[in-house]
Amino acid sequence: ACQTKGCARRFCEHCLTNQLGDSVDPQTSSAWVDGQWTCPVCRRLCCCSLQDCTKNHRHCKAYRYRRRRAEQAAKKGGGLA
Repeated sequence: ACQTKGCARRFCEHCLTNQLGDSVDPQTSSAWVDGQWTCPVCRRLCCCSLQDCTKNHRHCKAYRYRRRRAEQAAKKGGGLA
């Protein structure tokens, strides 16, 4: 999990390397500082660090969750009008 205060995001190694092009090796990755790992969102490498993420990417569970919740809210709001 991310070691940034207030963040507990998790990414699998497959997604980090294949989808984001991020290194998972503590020896060579810029994500590791003094043995502490920082996620791509906190490092501003992932577009989900932006408020209005419009990219259609499969790697980010947070993005899919936000999108699904927005679709559910739109359906609920659309039925009331």
